[in-house]
Amino acid sequence: MFTKKKLEKLSKATTKQMDLADLADILEIHIDPSLSADERKAQYLKQVKNPYCMRVGTTKGKVEFSPDGQSLDTLLAVYFARRTSN
Repeated sequence: MFTKKKLEKLSKATTKQMDLADLADILEIHIDPSLSADERKAQYLKQVKNPYCMRVGTTKGKVEFSPDGQSLDTLLAVYFARRTSN
C-alpha cells in the first residue's frame, strides 16, 4: 500500500519524467460500486499505481493539491460517495 513517504515521492514526479506506458489510463480503471468507501479507495489506488500522475488515452495528466486543502483520502471518499449516489 502507499506510505506517507511513498506518496510524497510520487507527488513530486512530473509527467515529463514518466513514460506513457507506465501511467495508468484512467478510462481503464473500474471500481466495484458495491464495495465500502475504504475498499473502493484501495481498489482505485491499486489500479492507478500513482494517484498523482495518470493518463487519458495518450494524454498525460497530473493531479496536484493545495497544501492547505483537503487530504487525498478525504477527496477520494467524497468522489466515491458521489459516484455511488448517482
